[in-house]
Amino acid sequence: SPAVADGKVYVGSNKMLCLDACTGEEIWSYQADDDYFGYSSPAIANGRLYIGCYDWRLYCFADPLLNISKVSGGIGKVCVELMNPGDNPARNISWNITIKGGVYGIINVTTMGSLASLEPGETMVVSTNQTIFGLGLINIMVTAVAENTKPVYKEKKGLVFGPFVFTLPW
Repeated sequence: SPAVADGKVYVGSNKMLCLDACTGEEIWSYQADDDYFGYSSPAIANGRLYIGCYDWRLYCFADPLLNISKVSGGIGKVCVELMNPGDNPARNISWNITIKGGVYGIINVTTMGSLASLEPGETMVVSTNQTIFGLGLINIMVTAVAENTKPVYKEKKGLVFGPFVFTLPW
């Protein structure tokens, strides 16, 4: 029997499948070594999926996660670390870095980008592609969303002194 939660359907067959409940499209799958999940029904608890396998093991899965693990300054740019601490790939990731502020509010930089996927445990560094130059306090806003995860958002204060961008600890 399948399990349903958060708009997803989980089915054990020759491989573990996670499907979109509306479209039926595959979100992710997992193939156990030389075995299959056909004799067990999946169960969901505390945001994790549990299923027994023909190899006598109990498998536990978590959806992919997206995390903004670090925001840092540099010379004329801001760098952001995107990380997937989940158990499955995060797919079709869109990200956005916006920097606003400075004396007279003249700093206004936005950079958008995308990544095809981020594997479990993988970290990717993205950065602004327009040179940041100015003087004063800035607000750094970062958003990231993948097709199979919840959106994430992080805001940080910074200081610009000429081409040098510093992030503040508060």
